[in-house]
Amino acid sequence: MADLRYSKLTLPSHDVVVAVRSAEKARWIQDKYSAQKVSTTIVEDITADAAFDHAVQSTPPFDSVIHAASPFHFKSKDFQKEILDPAIKGTVGILKSIKAQAPSVKRVVITSSMAAVLNWNNPPDLYEENTWNPITYEEALSGPIFAYIGSKTFAEKAARDFVKNERANFTLATIHPPGVYGPPIHDLQSLDAINTSNGAFAQLLQGAWQNEVPENGPTQWVDVRDVALSHVRAMELPEAAGRRFITVAGYTSNAEVSAIVARRHPAIRNKLPQTFGKTLDGKAPRVDTDPAQKLLGVQFTALEDSVADTIAALAPLA
Repeated sequence: MADLRYSKLTLPSHDVVVAVRSAEKARWIQDKYSAQKVSTTIVEDITADAAFDHAVQSTPPFDSVIHAASPFHFKSKDFQKEILDPAIKGTVGILKSIKAQAPSVKRVVITSSMAAVLNWNNPPDLYEENTWNPITYEEALSGPIFAYIGSKTFAEKAARDFVKNERANFTLATIHPPGVYGPPIHDLQSLDAINTSNGAFAQLLQGAWQNEVPENGPTQWVDVRDVALSHVRAMELPEAAGRRFITVAGYTSNAEVSAIVARRHPAIRNKLPQTFGKTLDGKAPRVDTDPAQKLLGVQFTALEDSVADTIAALAPLA
């Protein structure tokens, strides 16, 4: 969840209903956003039949729905049950509920991923919105990383097939972030519970990089606040119908992140080695982010600010 108060544009105010999995999470959100027009509904299992039927009914009725719920981790053992089913069934399930129970909805925005765009075996010179990951279902069942990649790819394809074949009353837009940096605003009690994309920051703060910064190649990244804004703008703009919006701010590396941390947070310089290793080298495919920037109006946060803000938010938990 990204900060609803964040804006680089003038955004209208929206009444928001947040679907959560437990009464405890509902209470936390209601307390945190008590001064805003935010309420909650509970959906315990997004894979259950008609799981969202009640959630999508509202007075006044909904204009749009943002579906962001999908597992993102690389620790799964049962790839079908833990990763693929929640992503695919959860996505198709909410679309079925919207069609049956919420005819007022005109736009659905789904959080997809660059995982649904990337082609690691045969990368193109340019990733753009018509580029799809060629992963097969058999490959998706071969390991935890492939399961996640497949889950995002197949869930998006299922959503687009649903809108086309079921003559849905709504249009669809999808957002495609890579690794998402930025300060979390959810109820985070420990760095051990950090989300996958920010896991490297937790490792750094816990001293795992003190002797050596892990070497990695060019890594795509984006700030969470820009991803949030992309969802809101894709929800609001009629021209976003049917589009796939790639939200990649650029490429980075652990060495570059470490240099920023040392520069912006000298108090934790002792958690890093004297030298940070290789900076970016090698050729990386270009990424077409014009639709996100020009149509949605997103101006990507600088890496320096995203890293510094992330460390500032997480450091008290170290």
